[in-house]
Amino acid sequence: MGTKNITITEEAYERLEALKRDEESFSELVTRLAEQENPMAFAGTCPGLSEHVRF
Repeated sequence: MGTKNITITEEAYERLEALKRDEESFSELVTRLAEQENPMAFAGTCPGLSEHVRF
């Protein structure tokens, strides 16, 4: 499996880090959040993040 680099703000990183479980990687965290019923609901909780999401 390949990898991708993404750029996020320090604030977005801190918010993601706060949601990350102890033994969870950031990739696992993003996958878990994206599996929610409406992943855009999460994007709305990080100011500026939704501006970078492409539909």
